[in-house]
Amino acid sequence: MAKIQLTLTFVAAVVGRLRNLVSRFSRRMKTSVTIATNAAIAVLAGHTVSAQITPPSLISLNTVPIPGPDYTGYVKDKSKAIALGKALFWDMQVGSDGRTSCATCHFHAGADNRVKNQINPDILRVDASGNPNPDNTFRFGGPNYTLKATDFPFHKLANVNDRKSTVISDINDVESSQGVFNSSFNSVTPGNPKDNVTQLDDATFNVGGIETRRVEPRNTPTIINAVYNFRNFWDGRAQNSFNGVNPFGLRDPNAKLYKAATSVTPPQKVSVKLKNSSLASQAVGPPLSSFEMSADGRTFEDVGKKAVGTPSLLSNIINLLKTLPTGLKLPRDLGQKLLSSNLKPLAQQKVAIDDSVLNIYRASDGKGLNKTYKQLIEAAFQPEWWNSTWSIQVDKNDGIREPVLLGLGSILDPDKKKYTLMEYNFSLLSRSIL
Repeated sequence: MAKIQLTLTFVAAVVGRLRNLVSRFSRRMKTSVTIATNAAIAVLAGHTVSAQITPPSLISLNTVPIPGPDYTGYVKDKSKAIALGKALFWDMQVGSDGRTSCATCHFHAGADNRVKNQINPDILRVDASGNPNPDNTFRFGGPNYTLKATDFPFHKLANVNDRKSTVISDINDVESSQGVFNSSFNSVTPGNPKDNVTQLDDATFNVGGIETRRVEPRNTPTIINAVYNFRNFWDGRAQNSFNGVNPFGLRDPNAKLYKAATSVTPPQKVSVKLKNSSLASQAVGPPLSSFEMSADGRTFEDVGKKAVGTPSLLSNIINLLKTLPTGLKLPRDLGQKLLSSNLKPLAQQKVAIDDSVLNIYRASDGKGLNKTYKQLIEAAFQPEWWNSTWSIQVDKNDGIREPVLLGLGSILDPDKKKYTLMEYNFSLLSRSIL
C-alpha cells in the first residue's frame, strides 16, 4: 500500500508540473502539451492500477473446456482410438520385461504410492555452475529399502515452524518410482510380451551384487487433470505441440514419420504438429526410458513390431537358415514361429466387465481383449498412417531411412532393420489420442 501511495504522489507531482507548463505557453502549444500530460498520466497510472488488480476467482474445472488437438487427417473413429490408448496405457506387455506398463507408476490416484525400492541417490544433481554432477551414493536406505513415515521429511529442522532453526539432517536422496532392471535391447519377437535383452550389471541399483530394479530420478506425478497442463513432466520438457515421435515438439525439426498417399505408392517423410497435446508428448517418453519401462536402445518402431508385427514367411525362412549350422529345428517349433500371431492386448490381465471403455472388447474369458492392436489401429486411424505395401528400412549404423517395397531391401544385412508403416508410425498411432 505504501508503494501505491508513493506512486500516486509522484503522478500528482508530474501532472501538476505539466499543467504549469501549459499556462506558460501559447494556446497553439496547449493541445500538444495536454496530449503529453494525458499520456504521462496513462503510463504512470497504469503502473499504479496494475498493482491493484484483483486476481480472478478460482472456478471449477467442470466449466472449462477440455483441451485437445484437431485430429482431422489422423483419427477416423475417436472412440476406438480412446480404447486403443487405454489398452496400451494399462498393458504390462509394453514394457521390455513384459511386466511394466504406464499404469504401473500411475495406479494409485494417478500417481505412485509404492514404498519399497523407491529411492534414487540424486543422479540428476548438478554443481554450482549447473553442470552435471550425479550423486550415486545413497545417504540412507538404499536399493530395496522400504520407506517409513519417520523417514520424512528428508530435510529436517529442529523446529518445523522456523526455517532458520538448526538443521538436524539434510538428505539429497529422492523418493521416486522404480522401473525396470538395467539391460540392453537386442530385438523383439512379434507376439512375445518379453523383449530379447541382455541383462547388465548395475553399480548403483544392487544389493550385495544382486541387481534390483532401477529407480527413476524423479517421482511419478499424478495424471489426474494433467490434460490441462500446457506442458508435462516435472521439468516441462513434454511440449504442447506433439511431433508424433518424442517429447520435444517443434524443438526437434528432425522428428519425422512416414505417410502413404496410397497403399502402393512409396510413403513420404512428413512432420506432425498436433497442438494441445502435451500429454501425448509426455507419453512417448517412458516406454523408451531405460529406467522406467525399456531396455536401453529400444525404439518405438520396436515396440510397434512387438505389438502389431507378424513375422513374414520370408523372414522366418531366413532366420531358420541362420540356425542350420548349429542344427535343425523341430517342425512344430518352425510351425509355431511361422504362425506367430499378433500380441493380444492385455493378455496377462483381467478386464472388468463394467469397464467404461474396454468392456465391449473384453475377451470371453475376461482376460485381455478380443481385438488385436492391429485391428484397433486400423479401425481408429486414417489408412495413410498404417496401410502400405512398402516398409521402412533403417540402417542401425548411420540411421539412414528409406522405403523398400514389400519389406525386401537388404534382406540378409543384419544392420538393416525393416518396419511396416504401422510399426514405424507406432509412436503416433499409440499416443496421439492422449
